[in-house]
Amino acid sequence: MFISLPVLPLRPNGKVDLQALPAHQVSLDSEPALPHARENPVETVIAELWMEILEVEQVYMQDDFFALGGHSLKAIKLLARISEVFQIEFPVSLLFEAPAWRGWRSQ
Repeated sequence: MFISLPVLPLRPNGKVDLQALPAHQVSLDSEPALPHARENPVETVIAELWMEILEVEQVYMQDDFFALGGHSLKAIKLLARISEVFQIEFPVSLLFEAPAWRGWRSQ
């Protein structure tokens, strides 16, 4: 689930203020175990970045980054690539707190 915002709330330093983003309810258990969502361009790009960094042929939304061979250096590389592509800063802690990008939806 994505929430469309006219602008992202920013901190004085220009980074996204995650605490100021609107809250939403998502039931992760109700989603089917499908490969990355090709009908959603944002999720498709994220999946492609995961596959590139992890050097795997397929990822599923519920896959654990670290179980697929990820580690701290690959986490930093992944988040740097996501920041580069989407022009949004993500804290490294995001990947450690929610190692499946399915969990990012509830962050």
